[in-house]
Amino acid sequence: MDIKYDFLDVNQAEKMSQAIRRVYGDSYPIQEMYDAKYIAKSLANDSLYIAIASNDLGEIIGTSGALIERAGDLTADAIATMVVSDYRGQKVMTKLGEKLYEVYDKLGTVGTHLYALAFHDIVQRQSLAAGAVATGILPAWFEKHVNVTGYDYPDGRRGAVCLYLPIKDAPQRDIYLPSVYSKAISSIYKQLSLHRILNTAPIKPQLPGKSLFKSHEQNSNCQIRLMIDVIGEDITFLIDEHRRFVTEGKFEVLYVELPLNDSGIDLAINGARELGLFYGNLLIERRTTDFLRMQYYSPEIASSSSMALYGEEILSFREFIESDQKRIV
Repeated sequence: MDIKYDFLDVNQAEKMSQAIRRVYGDSYPIQEMYDAKYIAKSLANDSLYIAIASNDLGEIIGTSGALIERAGDLTADAIATMVVSDYRGQKVMTKLGEKLYEVYDKLGTVGTHLYALAFHDIVQRQSLAAGAVATGILPAWFEKHVNVTGYDYPDGRRGAVCLYLPIKDAPQRDIYLPSVYSKAISSIYKQLSLHRILNTAPIKPQLPGKSLFKSHEQNSNCQIRLMIDVIGEDITFLIDEHRRFVTEGKFEVLYVELPLNDSGIDLAINGARELGLFYGNLLIERRTTDFLRMQYYSPEIASSSSMALYGEEILSFREFIESDQKRIV
């Protein structure tokens, strides 16, 4: 059976939402992907690109997408990476990835962030073989109702292995290397041969009174993200304010993203750790710098031990993150 590869256009938005439902049922964590109007609008404004594989009947049987979080970002997030169960094992995902490279070349994208849903280790194996490097593990990234046909999973939130796949050389950046996570972050930079000038954060940085930030509530996935652009003197209070959304039961998971070009990074990390947050993953090339993502959730709702992991690099990350979490719990 022939499989054709192309890009999704706005007239196929409804077929895309049907393809998501065919693999995930109603459980896909980004609920907007069931909304044909959202898909069409995102395709039209160039914030979403999706490579598709179609069978002889014109049905979409595989997809791999790139989501540009903010205009001007040099990296993209992988999205809607899936293959219908009947077509697995035919290198469909590899060919979809090759198709997406046409988009990356056009946009000048230097790399892509992958969130490998850890029902299996297939995406991890393929990504590492393609040159990706693990940047962290998020055991509670997906809501517990997320399911993929053909796989079983324990009754808890679903984990994601975070990987960064370089496409071309990223620009040189000055960053402050967080002291407590210096070994983990330096190792990632070394593996990726990134051009980073590593500075030591001052003990008493001069900070503005108020942090600059955005927060994003993803209700369908029961998580909240706190995205810091500038670290202020109020950073610990701000993180605690959002942490209470979890402790009081409004959300199950909090993610805090801290800019590594900010001299207040050590102060922010130390404050976050005192509040029970721990290492999540490194976000490379977002808004002209790199970000450290920290995570907070109750250990009862997710466990990294239930995740399918591949290779020494990723298994070592699990030990590192579990150790960081156990120090707090």
